[in-house]
Amino acid sequence: MSKKIKIFFFVFCAFFFKNTYSQEKLIGLNTNPIIKSNLIIGKKKKKINKSNLEMPFFDDFSFSNIFPADSLWQDNMAFINKNYGVNVISVGVATLDAIDNYGSLYDVASNYSTFKADTLTSHEINLEFEISDSIYLSFFYQPQGNGDEPETNDSLILEFFSPLDSIWNLVWSVPGEKSHNFKNVMIPINDTVFLQKDFRFRFCNYVSLSGNNPGNYGRSSNVDHWNLDWIYLNKNRSKNDTIIDDTSVLGISNFLKNYTSMPWTHFKENDEELKDQVFYNVKNNSNRVVNIQQNIEILGVLGSSNLQNYNAGADNINPYTIFSDLTALGINPFFPIKNDGDSAMFSIKFSAVEPEPEKITNNKLEQIYKNWNDTIYEFQKFFNYYSFDDGTAENGYGISGQGTHEAVVAYKFNNYKLDDSLRAVQFYFNQNLLREIKYFYLTVWEQDEETLLPGKILYQKTLSENLEYPENINEFLTFKFHKENDDEIDTAFTVQDTFFVGWKQTTNDFLNVGYDF
Repeated sequence: MSKKIKIFFFVFCAFFFKNTYSQEKLIGLNTNPIIKSNLIIGKKKKKINKSNLEMPFFDDFSFSNIFPADSLWQDNMAFINKNYGVNVISVGVATLDAIDNYGSLYDVASNYSTFKADTLTSHEINLEFEISDSIYLSFFYQPQGNGDEPETNDSLILEFFSPLDSIWNLVWSVPGEKSHNFKNVMIPINDTVFLQKDFRFRFCNYVSLSGNNPGNYGRSSNVDHWNLDWIYLNKNRSKNDTIIDDTSVLGISNFLKNYTSMPWTHFKENDEELKDQVFYNVKNNSNRVVNIQQNIEILGVLGSSNLQNYNAGADNINPYTIFSDLTALGINPFFPIKNDGDSAMFSIKFSAVEPEPEKITNNKLEQIYKNWNDTIYEFQKFFNYYSFDDGTAENGYGISGQGTHEAVVAYKFNNYKLDDSLRAVQFYFNQNLLREIKYFYLTVWEQDEETLLPGKILYQKTLSENLEYPENINEFLTFKFHKENDDEIDTAFTVQDTFFVGWKQTTNDFLNVGYDF
């Protein structure tokens, strides 16, 4: 029986056009679909009534996801993620940008002025100590990362709350810059107005929209990203207390060669998409050589309870370096499996553990650090679609400029089950200020045998401005293949082993399709 599949992806990276003075652009997002989805399914920030926190205070954002940890932070405006940081200290950062805690651009956003956007505010912390106790707050910050570069009129600031007069005081700030590096900051807390029982601190960012002009509203978007990591408050510190005695897992590669996901029935038919080796990296932030034991565990969580373990061996990592390596998979880790269904999903656990870690004495991180970042979990999904993305769009993609009203963007797919049918394609469009999607032609091509480029058109249909952005948990727009003037008749069709999916523009406007780094 012929089954039906859908293509599912953020952006088409292969493109061709003629007689244009076009500009291919990447811009920030206007909404955050991850935040919106988690709000819809009930993962909202909960107010916690509790007594004041005691030092040490520490967060490296490796054990929370989407929203800041309730146990440490009062608000939920910062976006906790593993995508926006570049050369991170440990897995996970807190990102401040121009999108609010509901996943939309702030209502006060303006094309012409700078405005206050996100905040990250601690719970009350007991700082009833003496100046001689030498209390420091330290953190790492990074402008832009995988997001948008803050301009010089934008800024990241740090404020301390004085319980004596209930006033927030500016203690540190930095203007926008082009640097992609994380920088370490040490702030002494040596004023008695802050050494009180109900002390708090908060980070804020000031942003300004840019690049917006009449006829180009599709480029109105999220801007001016700042990443925060490794926030640490404690006593008995000094300005030289900058060594991080920690080893962190930074990531493990996808198990498929070209896709992040593909139909399970296609994978079972031909598993040549499986990589022979997987790539991973681990970072040693300390000033000593660290010996780590690496392990990969694969567990079936949908359609199977199959379990595979890979001992990736032990390695020494030099100080302040990122260790990268490959592990051979050998046999297919997803087989043998008794699953005759059309879907499967596997949990992939990667850990890099120091068998006998050195003990950190005194008031250092031994007291609070729970090795959250020595293990990460990923999921390998096999459903009814092909996809290239990891589920998060960091930017928006489009082509605009004179002559681009006929520009064409296409992406190449390999089909591993020729008796299957192509039924639909899903796009993620970043919302713009006018919240409208311009006309375009959804197009499917077969591959030209001589040029290996898009050739004969297999399907084409006009999609109009009447399209509405989805507000449910599925943030993608689904376009089923129908006849040009009939949205009722399903026209799913078979494709060859290689085909292209994309669009042809009808205007010079920027379509703003989600782009995944």
